Amino acid sequence: MAAINNSMTNQDGTRPVEFPEEKIILSYDDVQLRISLSAPGRVYDAHGSIFLTNKRIVFLSPAHESIRSLSVLLQYVADGYLAQPLLGANRWEATILPGGSGSGIDDRGDRGDRGGENDNDNNDNDYNQHTYSNGFNQGADLKVWFSQGSTFEFYQGVEEARERLGAYSNAPQNEPLPKYESESNHSSNPTPDYSYQVHDDSVHAAMAARGADADANEERQQGQENPPPYSSYS
Repeated sequence: MAAINNSMTNQDGTRPVEFPEEKIILSYDDVQLRISLSAPGRVYDAHGSIFLTNKRIVFLSPAHESIRSLSVLLQYVADGYLAQPLLGANRWEATILPGGSGSGIDDRGDRGDRGGENDNDNNDNDYNQHTYSNGFNQGADLKVWFSQGSTFEFYQGVEEARERLGAYSNAPQNEPLPKYESESNHSSNPTPDYSYQVHDDSVHAAMAARGADADANEERQQGQENPPPYSSYS
């Protein structure tokens, strides 16, 4: 699932609060992010820091940006690739898959209408704790530019994290095992017996032939081994 302006951060807002059993793998500052929502048809640009954990991608930006945070679970990241245009900087692109209710962006769009400076703390807390129901129901497109040339490293890190998480598994889940067929189902169609059956007549004939051949061979051997009797001529 994905959500905008709903990420818990540390006190200064520069680092996301990690989930249980979550750890940050990569982090980059000075990145440019663009997210295009399919349903409202809106495009949001922001400058900030991006974090890759073993469970999600988190983007955090300063208060003056159009969006404060973006959090996307890796299971909802698809078709990620490294774009290398002839003109312009390399970028990482991906599709955010549609999520259910409770994921999205504030309909107010720009963050500038949250109230005066005296109410910033309360408004920020209310703004960040609320999860909106519009935006990601039909998915979104995500683009990230890295100013320090770390595009490929981030792309590779996302793919490896998704693979370890099992996001590439396309095997059907809970596939039923083949049904067991009892012996009664096979009683009407017994298994044919392919064992070799011996006929007595053929066995006797073969044995008799082998005996005759053995006698003939023995006579020939005796004739070869015994020289002809010596005869003297008187």
